[in-house]
Amino acid sequence: MLEGRTKTININEYSKVGDDRICQFYANINSDAPETMDMGRSILNQELYKINRVQAMKDQADFETYVYGIQDEMMAEKNNNQEVTE
Repeated sequence: MLEGRTKTININEYSKVGDDRICQFYANINSDAPETMDMGRSILNQELYKINRVQAMKDQADFETYVYGIQDEMMAEKNNNQEVTE
């Protein structure tokens, strides 16, 4: 008998200027607890980041919107699965 299946979604994306990556955005969502998602940013090129902060912040907002959509889907799936088993 199988029990305790979980699914973790790892999402990574980059903010780029030309061919240079200036930031990496990441999120990790576990199907057992999608409401407690881990999300963050790493600056890969401080100099280019400072010059292009407006673009990097827009990219981060776009990334967060995308990730929150996935989180919402996973929370709905979790809630549906709980209703079926109850």
